[in-house]
Amino acid sequence: MTTKAYDSLEEKVKSHPTELEEVYKALMENKKELSEAQKKWLILEFGIGTL
Repeated sequence: MTTKAYDSLEEKVKSHPTELEEVYKALMENKKELSEAQKKWLILEFGIGTL
């Protein structure tokens, strides 16, 4: 493997944890938003729960 190819591969490996962390944070935010939307829907549809 050439030095250039090795350096490129090493950079890709280093960047993955950061990308995964960003995707995980976005996923958790979407999960929170979905949960809040479901609660609001239940209140509007069935009068269940409180905001």
